[in-house]
Amino acid sequence: MTETLLPIEAFDGSKPLAATDFDGVLNLFPEPPGQMVRNPEPPAGAVRRRVRTAHGQKYLIDFYQDIVDEFDDLVRTFQVELGWNTTWGPNIRAVIEQAFDGKLAGGFVLKKQPPKYRGHRPADWKLKGLRDRIAVTGQPWIWSDDEVILAEMVTNPAFDESHVGDAPGLFFTPDQEFGLTESDLARMRAFLVEHA
Repeated sequence: MTETLLPIEAFDGSKPLAATDFDGVLNLFPEPPGQMVRNPEPPAGAVRRRVRTAHGQKYLIDFYQDIVDEFDDLVRTFQVELGWNTTWGPNIRAVIEQAFDGKLAGGFVLKKQPPKYRGHRPADWKLKGLRDRIAVTGQPWIWSDDEVILAEMVTNPAFDESHVGDAPGLFFTPDQEFGLTESDLARMRAFLVEHA
């Protein structure tokens, strides 16, 4: 049986890396922008599950089972190193075990969210975590995030995959209402065929 989460040191960087956010990428946010009220029903075709984190907090998770299954298949087929690059940090364990029924197990937390300093948290901590990893391993990478990549592109319109490091890479910026799509997964598969 695969451990849900492993320490980052258990991965040597010899396989491609999938760095993924959770909210807005796999966990759907279908409410209109600016509203924080969760829809009473999950989006059509989505599954809703309740998870409880290690801190006892409860969350409703909406996701498309076929997307989670396909992403899990990509990770297994290509022996991808799955690095969770999310504010959930180690609490992603609850999602994997309680919502995903063990799918996407065996990855690691790429970078923990840093604490606030004088009321602020560095906005680029996820990018820094990915850059630091790629600088050491040189492994091909895929990064899925619904906000950070777009924010970098707004601040620097020339921002592209080459700004992460010298290794081949591919960005995905899903619409948080739909998360990753079949088309995104097909592009990931093609990238992995080329670089795995």
